[in-house]
Amino acid sequence: METGRASGASSLVVVFYRGTWCVYCSIYLRGLLEIQSQLSDANAALIAVSPEAAPASADGAIAEGPRFPVLIDHGGKVAEQFGLTFEMDDAAKNVLKSSGLDLEKRNADGRWILPVPGTFVIDRSGHIAYAHVDADYRNRPEPQQIAAICRALRR
Repeated sequence: METGRASGASSLVVVFYRGTWCVYCSIYLRGLLEIQSQLSDANAALIAVSPEAAPASADGAIAEGPRFPVLIDHGGKVAEQFGLTFEMDDAAKNVLKSSGLDLEKRNADGRWILPVPGTFVIDRSGHIAYAHVDADYRNRPEPQQIAAICRALRR
């Protein structure tokens, strides 16, 4: 993955999310969108990564659509490089299907593979300066914390 070097950014914030169907993911992305000007001031770029297909990703977690790039991670290949992918078991699949959510139809590759939600801040040299990964999809770092890390990297 190319880092912020191409865009001239001091850092790159990479957020892996399960899909727009995930309320926690949507709330977190909205929080990052709210601090996007702080990220810009810190010379940081933001990109989101999801296995969700384009039509679902395009309407985004934000009502007016995302104002940052969203990478459709076909087959979970990018998430796999970060060690984040897992395949849902039959019980979890049945719970989601019973609530009307079928990842075979939503994910770009038609598989039930998701990333563990993760947020990474990558510095200009391509090193991971910060990582937050938690199998409990409800736990995310505070957007202000991400902005502070990016400001520190700019110095």
